[in-house]
Amino acid sequence: MNIKKGNINAAFTFIFQKHFNYGKTPVIMTIDGIDQGTCSKCYSCIQVCPATLYKKMEDGSVKFLTNQYCIKCGHCVSACPEDAIIRSDMDDVEDFPVGKNIDDFVEYGDLMNLFRAKRSLRRYKKKKVDDDSLNKIFKAIRYAPSGGNSRMWKFVLVSDQKKIEILRERIIEEVSKAIPQYGKSYRVKKKLGMDPIFFNAPHLLILYYPPNSLSNGINSGIALTYGMLAAESIGVGSCWIGVAHRLLAVNEDLRNMFNIDGVVDGVITLGYPAIKYYRFPSRSPLKISKIE
Repeated sequence: MNIKKGNINAAFTFIFQKHFNYGKTPVIMTIDGIDQGTCSKCYSCIQVCPATLYKKMEDGSVKFLTNQYCIKCGHCVSACPEDAIIRSDMDDVEDFPVGKNIDDFVEYGDLMNLFRAKRSLRRYKKKKVDDDSLNKIFKAIRYAPSGGNSRMWKFVLVSDQKKIEILRERIIEEVSKAIPQYGKSYRVKKKLGMDPIFFNAPHLLILYYPPNSLSNGINSGIALTYGMLAAESIGVGSCWIGVAHRLLAVNEDLRNMFNIDGVVDGVITLGYPAIKYYRFPSRSPLKISKIE
């Protein structure tokens, strides 16, 4: 596409439509308009809509212009005091508990304790995680934010130990070729009865994007972090396995083994901890420059 100098709007439109499917978010829910009989004309929808799809009319009413470029983020639905936004297929919309604000849901101290306690777990029990707990983890990932609410990610939960074993051995093989000292370390751990890659975790969760979509490591990291923190809160451990991510990203045969047609952008383990932690470890202070 030829974009003339200075035509910034055209450039951004092209990028969004081609790479982010802007206006074509892969969800069926839609915003259909405003219930004028309920609307109080507070104009919150105008203030929060990132796509500026609401307009104040001359008579003071608010009009929803089009859902063609709506990213289905739900900001308007959340911000409307009267629940006047007409919508379809948004069955999980709920009011906040009476009298509660967002900062009332979780105390900062409790949230910080979860952040500080989260460990990259490398010792798992062989017992598989129960379906109810897995569904809670998936639910947390469902509500993770993504750029433009694109939500192009897909997931594969691998619990087949034979396939996990094949992936483990291929990783050890490939790493041994590329970085011999790492391969030697892996083989030593195997001789000691250890799993040097997946730590005997009963599950792998693989995040990938469909072909021809623009994968985004930031979105992937946020989504899997939501899942890992949710897992920690219900007694399930996790660990990001970068070496598995990298091998699956470049090896089509291994992707086919897991029925993945797309771009792999993250792999984590899931399982019950085989070790107990008792205190928060230290972390170095942040280096922050302030521009005021």
